[in-house]
Amino acid sequence: ADIAAQQNEERPEYLGSRLDVLSTRFEAMEVVQSVLGSQLIDLRRDHEEGMRRIASIAAGVETASDPGAGTTPCASSDMPEMEPEIQAVVPSDGTTQDQTELSPREAFEVAYQDYQAGDYDGAIQGFKAFQQRFPDASLAVDSQYLVGTSYFRTRDCVKAIAAYEKMVNTFPHHRNNVLGLLKLSYLYDAMGNAAQARSVLIRLIERHPRSKEAKLARQRLPNVSQ
Repeated sequence: ADIAAQQNEERPEYLGSRLDVLSTRFEAMEVVQSVLGSQLIDLRRDHEEGMRRIASIAAGVETASDPGAGTTPCASSDMPEMEPEIQAVVPSDGTTQDQTELSPREAFEVAYQDYQAGDYDGAIQGFKAFQQRFPDASLAVDSQYLVGTSYFRTRDCVKAIAAYEKMVNTFPHHRNNVLGLLKLSYLYDAMGNAAQARSVLIRLIERHPRSKEAKLARQRLPNVSQ
């Protein structure tokens, strides 16, 4: 029986059949290999795309967290230049004093000189230190307004809005409140929050109806989209 089976396997038709089977299996393996290769390419592409997205998100977070990283102005170019009414600051004689020995006026002066020199980071630190030491000083509202303006000029729009909102809510009846409200309206509008921009303009008109800023607010109100 073994001899007969061996002889049968040596017949040409049997060998041909076996070759066909092997060829079919080989072709099937090539198809599988091709599919796996295609899937591997897709996986590699997806991985690379995912890494690019992660890098893009990380770059965005880093930029947003950097106060000096803004490149877009916080408001439109038609916003009028607005500075608070501040009594004349006596120029420093250039000597350095211990901050703990300074009067409220002198402590304000240190930060205000940084502000006028364009050192807005230094000004922000100085004004905040002033507020911590002299929270009830008459210049507290001016220092808060200038904190907002310093953030505004470094194009940190979110912190500028927060600073102005703090000022207008903490000192609603101060003479410089109207400046903060008007600047807030430009900031909200530039950031795409037209509803809040309109709300601030209306608040300005209601609080300070006879001010020149209220006149500007009335002119601006129809141009702010609802």
